[in-house]
Amino acid sequence: MAARLNISGHDAKNLRRAWANNDAAAVGRTRVAIDVRPDVLDDDVRKVDAEHEAMIWTHPGMSTYCRNASGRVFSAMPWRFVDYWRMTHDPDVRQYRLTTA
Repeated sequence: MAARLNISGHDAKNLRRAWANNDAAAVGRTRVAIDVRPDVLDDDVRKVDAEHEAMIWTHPGMSTYCRNASGRVFSAMPWRFVDYWRMTHDPDVRQYRLTTA
């Protein structure tokens, strides 16, 4: 689904071109870069880590592929889907840097 959007990163890698084999239709022509502000990302990482502290994935005796080499849980989402949906349904654009390409 994301391959249908015209998304590019700072290094000018374009998602549509990167996933060209799976992109049957070119959707939209406006190019916009959307980057989360570093302070917002840091706050989000703290919230995720705090939630994980109360879950089995971070227990010292637990071994899981969800934990990286430094011991941080990285793939398991700590919230119920309905809660995550509520958190992300109406994004606050002030948390992002929006630039036109």
